[in-house]
Amino acid sequence: MAGKGKKSASKTAAKSVAKASQSAVEKPKETHRAATGVLVSHPQSRDIQIDSFSLSFHGVELVQSCRLELNFGRRYGLIGANGCGKTTLMECLANREVPMPEHMDIFHLDKEVEASEMTALEAVVEHVDKERGRLEVEVEQAMHELGPESPVVLQSMFICYS
Repeated sequence: MAGKGKKSASKTAAKSVAKASQSAVEKPKETHRAATGVLVSHPQSRDIQIDSFSLSFHGVELVQSCRLELNFGRRYGLIGANGCGKTTLMECLANREVPMPEHMDIFHLDKEVEASEMTALEAVVEHVDKERGRLEVEVEQAMHELGPESPVVLQSMFICYS
């Protein structure tokens, strides 16, 4: 009976890791958001230029057929009333719901960071390190329970380190 309990715990851990892995990679979060646009900047450019950019949320047009241009080395701020779509725009870009250069890493911190002496880059790196640490613990648990050659473990390691 003890072997059966261990096997059941391993199956539960495997399902948990597989579910987290699958949701992190394969299934985009349902958003009620629609975005379209055409990437017109060179694919290897450090700038982002999207023509015919449109964004809607729950059927309400937030942005319609405009040019979105973000140039390397510039800082941008979004100003607008609550509910006008600032966060929706940022989530759209972060989730690559419109064509974006593949070589660019995009991080969207969706929570306010407490005031500190850290730069914005240091805050992002700290957040990403915490998430990586959490994923490493999950992979270690799965390796212990399922063995290092398990396909679930290998997929989880790929997600953790990619």
